Amino acid sequence: MTVPVVLHGSLVYPDPIAGVILAGGAVALVVVNERRRVDTTPRQQRQASPWPWWGSLGLGTAIALLPWLHTRLALPASILVALLGLHISTDRSFAAGRRRHLLVFSTPVVLFVAGWLAFFRVTYGRFSPVAAYGDHIPLIPGQIAGGTLGLLADQSFGLIPHAPVDLLWLVGLWAAFRKNPRLGCELLLLVAPYSIASSAYGMWWAGDSSPARLLVPIVFPLGITVAGVYRPVNGVLTEIEGSGGVSPIDAPRAARALEADFADGWFKTITHEVFG
Repeated sequence: MTVPVVLHGSLVYPDPIAGVILAGGAVALVVVNERRRVDTTPRQQRQASPWPWWGSLGLGTAIALLPWLHTRLALPASILVALLGLHISTDRSFAAGRRRHLLVFSTPVVLFVAGWLAFFRVTYGRFSPVAAYGDHIPLIPGQIAGGTLGLLADQSFGLIPHAPVDLLWLVGLWAAFRKNPRLGCELLLLVAPYSIASSAYGMWWAGDSSPARLLVPIVFPLGITVAGVYRPVNGVLTEIEGSGGVSPIDAPRAARALEADFADGWFKTITHEVFG
């Protein structure tokens, strides 16, 4: 869970809820990309979609809730809708029930977005998500570099000083890129624009809150990438064969085992430092 997520999960901030929703979307991306990569069934023989129609309904409804949690979450929500909508529209695995999946996925998105914009019209007199800020987008492009450094490395509000285990994201993303480049690009597209936008906020530390509040929503989906490289077996992190990790794909098994041992020791050390 890491320190930022545990602390924010006990408070009245929307970020952990957003993280759960984005993680669900990331899992859906993993499922459709893996089905796309391995599915060689002829179209006329394909019967089952990656998930039932009500799964698409649940995804559409959950993602459509994100802008209601906070306006800044409209960015990853729109990207996730576009990515999943593209998969549903084009992937062969959805051929049998494509129209139904598109309908139940897009309907709650359209309804919730319409209601979201109507809220601003009723409250502020304009169909504008930035009406609460005086029609001024509260982002400072010149602050992106400093904000990014602060979100990641600041000793009081940065993510890595309080949860260095999140550096394993780099391993997970690299393994995802090597195994399935499209999946790696989609996961990066899901989190990178949001991270850049968050760093451009004038108050990137999010006020008097626990560390890395604005990055909490992406901790969940990026954490999923690590599950593609390591898995717990009898309380010990072990390698997943063929995942790649940071070692070359053709590295000897002994080298991969050493990498897994190092990751496990790192995990235990961090856990002990955080929780005692």
